[in-house]
Amino acid sequence: MGRWSYICIKGTKEDTKILFITGYRTGIRTGNAGVKTAWSQQNTMLIKEGKKLPPHDAFLQDMETWICQFRTDNMEIVLCMDANEQWTEGADIVKFARSMQLKNVNRELGLQATHPNISNIQRSTTIDYCLCSEKVLSYVSYATSTPYDLEVLGDHRGFIIDINMDELLREETTVDEIRSRKLVLSDPKSVEKYIKAVEKKIQKQNIFHRSMKLIQKVNKGGYNEQWVMLQYNKLDREIHGICTKAEKECRPDWAGKYEWSPDLAKAIKTINYWRHRLREANETSTIKNKGQELGILFTPLSKGTIHQLLNDSKKKLREVQQKSRTYRQKHLEELATQYATQNNMTTQRAVLELLAHEESRGMFRQLRQQIKNTDRRQIRAVWEAMDEDGNHNKDENRRIVYDQGSEIHRALLRRNSEHLNQAVGTPFASGKLYKGLKWDGTGEMSRKILNGEILNEYRFNAEM
Repeated sequence: MGRWSYICIKGTKEDTKILFITGYRTGIRTGNAGVKTAWSQQNTMLIKEGKKLPPHDAFLQDMETWICQFRTDNMEIVLCMDANEQWTEGADIVKFARSMQLKNVNRELGLQATHPNISNIQRSTTIDYCLCSEKVLSYVSYATSTPYDLEVLGDHRGFIIDINMDELLREETTVDEIRSRKLVLSDPKSVEKYIKAVEKKIQKQNIFHRSMKLIQKVNKGGYNEQWVMLQYNKLDREIHGICTKAEKECRPDWAGKYEWSPDLAKAIKTINYWRHRLREANETSTIKNKGQELGILFTPLSKGTIHQLLNDSKKKLREVQQKSRTYRQKHLEELATQYATQNNMTTQRAVLELLAHEESRGMFRQLRQQIKNTDRRQIRAVWEAMDEDGNHNKDENRRIVYDQGSEIHRALLRRNSEHLNQAVGTPFASGKLYKGLKWDGTGEMSRKILNGEILNEYRFNAEM
């Protein structure tokens, strides 16, 4: 019937829950309810369900039944409602509150009347209430009433109640984690780099102009609310993505600062794992994959415990960084021992070869990074050298340069075609061997070659 809505918030410790409910209890002021009023609509629905109670009374009865079915021992209640009834001895709303063991925050904290009497302000009454369980009341840190605003709230006065949720749910905030965000504010270079990256991306995606257009459309009126929310959420996601990408660009570059080892990589991945755990209460696919890689079995933990494990991971990373050379040497010795055994060489020789391989990989990564970061990734010009007969050679003095797109395209296709056709005159691309072996290298001739029988047949053949 649309009489109330709710949301349940759960804490991370001791399974504490808070049930927030907002409701509207319809009433008749003039004595005659119009056909299109909420009273008449609800009355019709109640009659169809075989209930003889008027909507005013059915609301409290149904609300009490629903809360009793929904409520658990560790659940606190906060009920904000337009009750359409004054708080007097014998009133139904008072009986309801006592039955549900709820306190009237308006009376407990001395809030002003919520429903005005325009002709005589002294006769203003309260028909809007915030009812809550006694434990919640003890954690209310602030409460006040708003001015009357007939355009927004009609003939009602709004009220604000500030509940200390951290203390009520016994949540803890770890200051260390706030200080060690990805964007290190204490580093001026990181701040400048981050701001420049964000500004550049915001300008590129035209965020400010699009936001102003949306605001202007809303101010003009006559807009579709669903469309506006879609546009707003789209902008919000884009801005969040911009900030996230800018943070990634400002992350510290580990390469070169500390000598790499599996222990260093594992320490960094462990920190990333616990940071994901802080953001997600349940086991997502990302958390599962990261946990399997690190050998960490997922178990539900409180935020305080995760904070502690995250801080322990950071200490481990600092330890590995300080001793990175030792960890690196140990890892290299283990690899060299395996490599020497597999390739029948001395450990010293194995170390030299491994370092050479690693240097090659490092150089390739640097080259790839340089190519990736350049603004121009397309080929701007190619050249080919030809003799007087049109045959390709390596004489740069006779080269022809192509700098137009179509010319470059044709030159590359021509070069690829000639390169792929270089094998045409070889034994395995023509003649008897080509026909016998085919493209897949199977058949009777292949069997003879593998068994050594083919030598008798082609003993004096130049190809063999």
